[in-house]
Amino acid sequence: MLPFTLISIPVYVIFFCTLIRYRKAELSGAFFTLHISTAVADLLNLIFGKFFFKFPVFCGLFPLGYDIAMRYSFFFGKLVAFMLWYTMHAQMCGVVAITINRFTALVFPLRHSKIWTKRFLYLMIIGMWLLPLAFSVLVLTTEIELLANWNSEGELRWYKYQYEDAWVETIIYGVSGIWIGVVLNVTLLIMYVIQFIKFVRNRAALERSNIAAKTKAYTELKLALCGFVIFLVLSAYGLVLLRMIAENLFEYYCDACIHLYSVIGDIYAWATPYILLTMSSQVRHCFLNTIGLGRLSKTNKVTHLITSVSGMLERRTAFL
Repeated sequence: MLPFTLISIPVYVIFFCTLIRYRKAELSGAFFTLHISTAVADLLNLIFGKFFFKFPVFCGLFPLGYDIAMRYSFFFGKLVAFMLWYTMHAQMCGVVAITINRFTALVFPLRHSKIWTKRFLYLMIIGMWLLPLAFSVLVLTTEIELLANWNSEGELRWYKYQYEDAWVETIIYGVSGIWIGVVLNVTLLIMYVIQFIKFVRNRAALERSNIAAKTKAYTELKLALCGFVIFLVLSAYGLVLLRMIAENLFEYYCDACIHLYSVIGDIYAWATPYILLTMSSQVRHCFLNTIGLGRLSKTNKVTHLITSVSGMLERRTAFL
């Protein structure tokens, strides 16, 4: 996964620039604004986690001066662990915010734009970055050291972070596992099931609607499907994390499961741009324009729609 992850970092950077560039045009609205915030968390987790955690922990590869810094500065270990937990939970909160946005769009379409005011949107983003502190700040209360884990034949298996206070480690992993593996998995799954049931029930009435209403509704559904695929990756990540916690915090875990945790974590961090580029022609069109290949994007202008902050179809031209 290392080569693909390294390729995905610049792809995600271009995707992030695309969201910024078109935030007041084709990609305006709450849905894409939330993805801008989530992209920051994804990139921080991907870059910081890869170079300062996964390279040394899983590959035994250290950035220049990393091992020296870990040996003589417990604060560096705290900082790395804090950033990993903080950005991971910021990612989770971003998925929650996006799910809520899609839930209101499909279940309460007439009230959606009234709910997603600029004030509500900014409160969601602020909450996305403040709430993870409750999960992560505990890391700063204990010393953390990087230790090698050897097998019975004296071969290096992986590196791990050793928490001086075992209770801090248990609380952090336990709360994270239950929150991601159980609470988020169940809650978000129920919300998406309700969304899709609501849409199916309204299809008969939708078929009798005009072209503008149909375009808006199916665009909302397509964006909801994008969010659902991202949730499925999160769900797999949460279940693996939960199982690893049950196996006593890596102590007796097999090499395959350790690497599975790493791979799924990487996929979750860089999956968003690929999902949106695959499923949304609107995003794909803007992305190709950003890299100078807009002529390759074929779009059909079908109708003029109302611009709003709600995340419905926030551009006067719809793309099919």
